[in-house]
Amino acid sequence: EHPQINAVLVQIEAALRAGRRDFDALQQAAMRTLASAGYTPQYIEIRAPDLGPPCADARAWVALAAAVLGRTRLIDNRPISL
Repeated sequence: EHPQINAVLVQIEAALRAGRRDFDALQQAAMRTLASAGYTPQYIEIRAPDLGPPCADARAWVALAAAVLGRTRLIDNRPISL
């Protein structure tokens, strides 16, 4: 777990708990946050627990992230349940 990647996943979780369902905007904001911190983000995805597309009326998701920092590829995920 890398602190900055974990932080953007926690931010996504907080947004979903607050009722936001604009998945694309949340993903893009997280990508920008990582890029501004010096990472090369590869993806930030909000998915259903089975890794299918997310549903706005669901009560569970998983946030997934991959980014490169220097020569190291970092990955993390965060299960989210309401």
